[in-house]
Amino acid sequence: MADRITIDLIGARELQKAFKKLEKKAKRAIGRKGITAGSTPMMKRMKALAPVGETGNLKKSIGRKFKRYGGVDVAIIGPRIKEGKFTGQHAFIVEFGTKERFTESGASRGVMPARPFMRPAFAQMKRISAKKSEVAIKQAVETEAKKAAR
Repeated sequence: MADRITIDLIGARELQKAFKKLEKKAKRAIGRKGITAGSTPMMKRMKALAPVGETGNLKKSIGRKFKRYGGVDVAIIGPRIKEGKFTGQHAFIVEFGTKERFTESGASRGVMPARPFMRPAFAQMKRISAKKSEVAIKQAVETEAKKAAR
């Protein structure tokens, strides 16, 4: 199961009332601003922790994409895999390592120790990311509410 950050704006009744009055388009824009603000520090930390090999492909492949699941907008952060452009296919091997591997002829290919960078980035940045999202959402709600009031 993937690690998650969930943000609930608690105690800001005026803010919640203003949010409920906004149009659907404005609500999605606010959510996107919050997701972007929260995912940026985590993505930067993941890049900083990623081991760099000869090509640097793993570090280059780290990014984010935005998806919508069941009416909820999310950011997926990590190595991206796409033919020709991003080549982070080996991220899971780097993150978790391998046990001893053998070829069909029985030759050992050795063991690759784990070099975690995704899980530590999440652990280090989850609170900061949540706070940045919260601040961005509050600012965006206030801005959109002022626009709607005109």
